[in-house]
This record gives sequence, structure tokens and C-alpha cells, in this order.
Amino acid sequence: NGIKLLETLRAKFPKNQILVDLKTMDAGEYEAEPFYKAGADICTVLGASGIATIKGVIAAAKKYG
Repeated sequence: NGIKLLETLRAKFPKNQILVDLKTMDAGEYEAEPFYKAGADICTVLGASGIATIKGVIAAAKKYG
């Protein structure tokens, strides 16, 4: 699964930035939070997403630094 792979990459490359091409369209915080928790630095959001989705991804990003 993507979370396990991300955790493995983070452990192998602790100083590299990792972008998760999530392309979330809805439920931004719910979908992005597990990836930020696992070590992602950036998660993508579709440009057509609503503002609530974008704010949710930003909230998850801020929660995990």
C-alpha cells in the first residue's frame, strides 16, 4: 500500500523531500492526513477541488509540519 511504501522511503531518505501525487478532489484532510503522518512533505490537490478540500489538505500539512 502507498502508506507503507512512503514510510519505507522516508526511512531510507530522511533528508529528501517526498511529494505524494494524491490528486485529492474531496475529503482533503481525511485523505491527506495519513500520508503526512507517514512522512510526506507535499500532497497534491486537483485544481478543480473546492476550497474546503484545499483547506483540509493545508490543515493536515500544518499538523505534521
